[in-house]
Amino acid sequence: PLLRKDFVVDPYQVLEARVHGADLVLLMAACLDDEPLRRLHDEVRELGMTPLVEVHDEEETERVLALGAELVGVNARNLKTLEVDPATFGRLAPLVPDDRVLVAESGIFGPADVQRYVAAGAGVVLVGEALVTDGDPSAAVRRMTGRIPGGMRPMTSRRISSLAAPAVLALAGMAGSQAEARSVEETKASGTIRIGIQGDNFPWGCINSAGEADGYDAAMGRAFAEYLGVEAEFLPLAVANRIPALTADKVNVLFATMAMSLERAQSIRFSIPYAANQMSVVGPKDADLSAPESLAGCLVNVPRSAAQDTALTALAPEGTNIMRLDDDAAAIQALMSGQVDAVGGNKFYINRIEGRAPGKFDNKMPLTALYNGVGTRLDEADRNQTVNAFLTEFIATAQFKGIYNTWMNMDPPPLPAEMEGVPFTIAH
Repeated sequence: PLLRKDFVVDPYQVLEARVHGADLVLLMAACLDDEPLRRLHDEVRELGMTPLVEVHDEEETERVLALGAELVGVNARNLKTLEVDPATFGRLAPLVPDDRVLVAESGIFGPADVQRYVAAGAGVVLVGEALVTDGDPSAAVRRMTGRIPGGMRPMTSRRISSLAAPAVLALAGMAGSQAEARSVEETKASGTIRIGIQGDNFPWGCINSAGEADGYDAAMGRAFAEYLGVEAEFLPLAVANRIPALTADKVNVLFATMAMSLERAQSIRFSIPYAANQMSVVGPKDADLSAPESLAGCLVNVPRSAAQDTALTALAPEGTNIMRLDDDAAAIQALMSGQVDAVGGNKFYINRIEGRAPGKFDNKMPLTALYNGVGTRLDEADRNQTVNAFLTEFIATAQFKGIYNTWMNMDPPPLPAEMEGVPFTIAH
């Protein structure tokens, strides 16, 4: 079976796991309060997958059992210190009824570790590091399981109900299809433009409770579709997947919080800017992180391939440990759960954090000021020119000001007419 092992905090990540063929989804009690944990647990089951609910202490175990979780993972790793204490499993296993399946996590490097966990009640072991660092993972698995009396408990969890199947097939079709219209005229003839946005980065781009694209970028994308006289179809994307989705023809354009940089301009063509964004380091209020040198020895996370990743990498002194996660939601959750000392984020990170943990975090120091542009493919001059014509006209309207006020809580700032190394146009 295939497990999505991630910081899952948003229902969209559950849908994404189903689309990519996951059998199980990891849910961490340490990262989720009771209600969101219950909601995600139920959504995983409704889509025909099995939730693996992870605990680290007695309080989390009690919560998870009350939830009705059938597959309970006991992680011997302390997520705050990252230290592994195998005795954690032996302490928590007796609290779990026999009708649940116990999964031992962390600290498993050989047959002796597996045997110890099995003797303590584990039906399954979750092994990662020992396999990826072994020259022959298959042989490593055989070594770990070959001497276990009766073997390990089998895991099969393909439980796709007839109710879930239509939704799964529809999502899979979206994930695999291509944005076939390669020119503006072809887009108009098709009646639809496929727009890539972020799915988890409120208020820039997100998926709302109704499952619809929302936020500033979604509003701008709909305005562009209206300008063309077509319908907008949105594809939510993780940070690291934005440019690949465009270059692989999965989308026609990116309204996806794309900070304009020299590096990205080698892969895609940017429009004129349509938004401004301040990147900062966010950390606990009582932490002294006001200067780059204060990051030495700290664990700081960022969304992989995001603008703050580039800025922090350039700024951080030697000894800074940078953790790169797949999206904004995971980066924020890692900070709030105490797994990292700080996070590199955009200007709205602190608003999202403040709403869930009032008074505990603030912006520590600026990283860089950025401008966002619409992304098109390098060779598509007509689409680039059409986007620029739309923005030039639309930015001067009251409708644009209203969208900016609604989502950014401010009037539109002055936007640069040119940026060094980042061209806005393609010559025919």
